[in-house]
Amino acid sequence: SVIDRAVRTHGYGPIIPQYYSHQKRPWQQWEGTIIERLWRTALYHMLVPTVLLSVARWADPSLPWWRLPKEHTFGQPFFAVSDGYNYLLTLTTFVTTFFVGHSHDFWRRSYKLTRSLQGRLNDIGLLCASHARRSDDGG
Repeated sequence: SVIDRAVRTHGYGPIIPQYYSHQKRPWQQWEGTIIERLWRTALYHMLVPTVLLSVARWADPSLPWWRLPKEHTFGQPFFAVSDGYNYLLTLTTFVTTFFVGHSHDFWRRSYKLTRSLQGRLNDIGLLCASHARRSDDGG
């Protein structure tokens, strides 16, 4: 069962869904956008730290709202998560930059080859036109 699912060539949903343009204004468009797919995740990642900092503030009202000292009880887990996010940020930035760079190089090579092919087809068209038999009236 696992092997059959791993080697199948049908039945997969698209990784990136197709964007269908409608005659709506862009700010009214919702279906198929990145916002539709990720708003719950983004909201979760905003609410969890807010709730945790609210609990820390409730447990110790002397804490400033915008900053948690490292020596505080809640500080160590928060800073461990922060370090983890910083490592993920570095890795994500590297991977994105790497693949965008390679994609751009691939596009440039493809564009150059396409233009070269277009030029050769144009040359063939000019050769055919210059060696075509003409009638007496020039047609």
